[in-house]
Amino acid sequence: MSDVYTAICRGSCVVVTCKQETQYNVIFDAVEFLRNNCNWYKGSWEGRAILVKLRESVPESESSFGKILLRLSREIVIATQMSTHNKVHKLLGCCLETKVPVLIYEWVAAETLEDRILLKDEKQNKLPVLEWKDRLRIAWEISCAVSYFHSAFPRPFIHGYLEPLSVFLNQDNAAILSNFSLSASIPEGQNFVVDHFVEETRGYEAPEYQTRREFTEYTDVYSFGVLFLVLLTGKDATFSCICIGENAKSTNIIDWVTSKIRNKRISEIVDPVINNSEIPASELSASIDLALRCTSFQAYKRPTMEDVEIELCNMLRSSKSIPTTSSVV
Repeated sequence: MSDVYTAICRGSCVVVTCKQETQYNVIFDAVEFLRNNCNWYKGSWEGRAILVKLRESVPESESSFGKILLRLSREIVIATQMSTHNKVHKLLGCCLETKVPVLIYEWVAAETLEDRILLKDEKQNKLPVLEWKDRLRIAWEISCAVSYFHSAFPRPFIHGYLEPLSVFLNQDNAAILSNFSLSASIPEGQNFVVDHFVEETRGYEAPEYQTRREFTEYTDVYSFGVLFLVLLTGKDATFSCICIGENAKSTNIIDWVTSKIRNKRISEIVDPVINNSEIPASELSASIDLALRCTSFQAYKRPTMEDVEIELCNMLRSSKSIPTTSSVV
């Protein structure tokens, strides 16, 4: 855990005592969407609202427990360094006296992109629809945060887990990138990192990770491309598709979008809850083209995250839809 203490000393994360850490109340809505046996709780610390990340179940085997500690220590190190960016979930402190470290994050409304895009029917339409411009802006905000991961430090950091569950939305519907327990940095003198701790993310993994477990900046680009398609279509990375005269079958979002383009049915790609009449045809084509370039099978054909950020920024500026609250630090 030495890296954890180094990160705490250099960053803005502070160590709290267990007595302080236990002063929280459960947010049941937040527990519903969380994975990897981690729960989020609402609390109050020094007069401010916070989110407490706590792993409820601890595996009995020593090797599995060691992996959990490694992931949490990695999250503390990376989140502390990334906290200077205003689109990254800010880690305020941690408790290291418990068997498994407890992490204290800034308060963000307990809604993720999964709630707003993929679970909107289950929420009985109680959540406002994210319109086209909102989704472009959110994609840009995510790209800003991931680009910062890749370029702000001497060695690139790879997020490794870009999917709707990893993105919170605050009260202004601005994207806040979270979930750093599976992130990693590329070692000195290497162009990739082999990481066996990262779990599959339901269709968001790049081909080179699936076959060789290799992570580079371009694996994040691939995952972002899938996430961008999810934003545009309202569909998950993999879903059941029912064709006329056929039984339901599982398909992935890339093949589905490509098929729609091939059959000249591009208007059917957009999430039906969005008002299509407000979407410029050129903007729709450019967005889909960017997402598909990000998901190219060969990594070298994908744009960099910085290029993605610039393209999305140009799209938004051309339609004058970037709010002043979304400036990047």
